[in-house]
Amino acid sequence: MTCGEMLRKRKNSTEESEQKTPARDKNAQNFFPGDKVRVVRLSNVIWLLLGLLIGSISGGPWLKELEDVLNGYRWNYLDRCILETPESGYGVDFCRSPVNCDTCRDVRRIDEVHVSDISWEEFYSGYADIGRPLIIRNATLHWPIMTQLNFEWLKKAYLSDPEILDYDDKECWFNNYKSKHLTSLRSVFRMGSPRERDWYVGWAVCQPQIAEKLLELYERPTFLHPDSTPPKKPWIFIGW
Repeated sequence: MTCGEMLRKRKNSTEESEQKTPARDKNAQNFFPGDKVRVVRLSNVIWLLLGLLIGSISGGPWLKELEDVLNGYRWNYLDRCILETPESGYGVDFCRSPVNCDTCRDVRRIDEVHVSDISWEEFYSGYADIGRPLIIRNATLHWPIMTQLNFEWLKKAYLSDPEILDYDDKECWFNNYKSKHLTSLRSVFRMGSPRERDWYVGWAVCQPQIAEKLLELYERPTFLHPDSTPPKKPWIFIGW
């Protein structure tokens, strides 16, 4: 075989090999025969983005805030109660459980009676046991507390013994509501005059000495059960 024939045979062999090998794109440098290219449909991408958008909208914090505005209150889904904070409520921070209003569904007016015209049996069976509202007139007219209890009486009673305000117990609840300048019951009775500025506070009388003094100023109403006893821990709410 001559040299010319050998060159022609090698050229023909190279051309046949190039025809059998798929053409390469100059940008597909890693392409090999048998590789598969996965294509994601545009519609699938659109649906995925739409799902992410809806999820972020429905789970966003602003939706909860919008719901609270529409309801008129802040709802706690965990404890199933209405949230009240010092800013949104009346200076208190607690969770208020909803009440069933069916007991008042048929109430068209609130009954009024004189204290001498109702017995404790009638009071419990007709009102207290079923939660029906009632106004009882003139039940406290003869109580000394109506004329004696005021800021000066409380101040004198609490300052009569230095240990009274030092008494500390888990039941000694005190709330200054929005009267931020009154941080404790001690600061309330440090005021020179209760009329010096607007204020409102409430507390539980946990000191036995004060509770006993208060008990002397009132008695059990006649419409309550004869075996009922006065509260050992009265509550006081006062302000100016």
